Amino acid sequence: VNYFFIIILLSICQVSGSDIHSPILTINSGWRNETIITIDTQTHIDYGLAYPVTYEFIIPSDSDNLQSYRRFQSTQDWSQVVEKTA
Repeated sequence: VNYFFIIILLSICQVSGSDIHSPILTINSGWRNETIITIDTQTHIDYGLAYPVTYEFIIPSDSDNLQSYRRFQSTQDWSQVVEKTA
């Protein structure tokens, strides 16, 4: 179900973004090993785009003691994402 939502969202981004010459969804790599996912404000208002959303990253197998953080606006402080195992 999550993959279906992501595929639909990406399809909407390709169609709508190309019509208005503005991307609805952008994914960039920051300068400090950050992955920045940005969603157009109007799309966020229209669809909510609240949790749960699935993000998938390829992490090298020799990595350990990793932590992830999130923020919703560049002016906010980072907050650590709590690991969920169930």
